[in-house]
Amino acid sequence: MIAIYALKCPAVMEKELFNRFLQALPEEKRERVHRFRNPADSYRTLLADVLVRSLICEAYEISNDEIKYDYNAYGKPSLKSSFPNFCFNVSHSGEWVVCATHDSQVGIDVEQISPIELDIATHYFAPAEVEDLLAKHPDEQVSYFYDLWTLKESYIKARGMGLSIPLQSFAIRKKRDQSITISQSDSRDAWEFQQYEIDPGYKLSVCATTNQFAAHVVRKDLQDLYQAIFHRKISR
Repeated sequence: MIAIYALKCPAVMEKELFNRFLQALPEEKRERVHRFRNPADSYRTLLADVLVRSLICEAYEISNDEIKYDYNAYGKPSLKSSFPNFCFNVSHSGEWVVCATHDSQVGIDVEQISPIELDIATHYFAPAEVEDLLAKHPDEQVSYFYDLWTLKESYIKARGMGLSIPLQSFAIRKKRDQSITISQSDSRDAWEFQQYEIDPGYKLSVCATTNQFAAHVVRKDLQDLYQAIFHRKISR
């Protein structure tokens, strides 16, 4: 079963808790978090990593110190060979951090819905996708744009090849019955998609080579993460 997790980031995080979570990360990740000037960016980046670590600690009953990553040629992380059947992918936007886990490749993308110039669709979407977008009622076009955007992002993230896959090289179509199909020529795998609602102002899409998607998103909070990694509750 493909499991989906979501964490709503706090507007402000206590400094002590922030630093405690930060110490759970390796040095290069800590430096990356510190480079952000906007606290919200720091929180999202930090908590995305901590969320994954908490799930790994729970799944394998190991300590955070035992977690080691390998990276493919495109930078996608995976657990080292001692844990070959745990695949994951993370995404964050606005107030939300999300993660998908499975025993085979999976991709997830969340995006906050905001006003956008629809002309950019011609630069990133396949002709069939642009046609579908423009056929929508004007009141539905922005929402559908983010449907397509998150679906496409989840697909290239599941493939683990990043933007080496041109966004215009494949077409995703969402039909009236909400079924989702993809037309692409460079992968023999049959890709499946699922969308979830976590917040009215966001779109969340998941892609995998199986349709065994969880029915619901599991919501986590900071206490859950702290308990999984440090094996005790947050002290107040």
